Amino acid sequence: MSDEIRVEYKIECLVLASGTPLGLSRVTELLNLSPEEIRAAAIRLNEANAAEGRSFTVEERGGVLVAQTRPAFASLVRALREEQTRLSPALLHTLAAVAYRQPVTRAEIEALRGVDSGHAIGRLTELGMVRMAGRADKPGRPLLYRTTDQFLIHFGLPSIDDLPSAEELRTMLDAAAAGRAEITASGAGIP
Repeated sequence: MSDEIRVEYKIECLVLASGTPLGLSRVTELLNLSPEEIRAAAIRLNEANAAEGRSFTVEERGGVLVAQTRPAFASLVRALREEQTRLSPALLHTLAAVAYRQPVTRAEIEALRGVDSGHAIGRLTELGMVRMAGRADKPGRPLLYRTTDQFLIHFGLPSIDDLPSAEELRTMLDAAAAGRAEITASGAGIP
């Protein structure tokens, strides 16, 4: 096995063993290689994995390396994630408030939702989707919340800038609602 292959497998090992996105700077430090050498090795690893039909790639996203499932395996992983991380409507509403308004305080989330959001924020923090991001420069210095890399990974977003716009979101929700109505109508024997 050549040194080139070993570097690729070291990168694979680090990314998989970390369990969370791993900073490119940390990988360069651990392997004593430049960012360019790490990127080149990740490309070779991805090419080898694709040739062998393996299930993932190693991608750089915003200065971190993440294991990314190849499209052919997406439905399998999606089923597992849905089973492991079912997000209730309350959690989704809270997560949307954080994602679109970040950094945001609990009071601001509650003003948007109209209900107490303490439990939802706590649960999203446990799931690794939301994190504390300092304190607001307001009376009482309330905590600020923002989404995490886990949020991006869960929803398949390269960055927070890739969230759908309000108009795109409305279109998707309308399409989903129309799909449910069509299923309900056909399930009731209505032509």
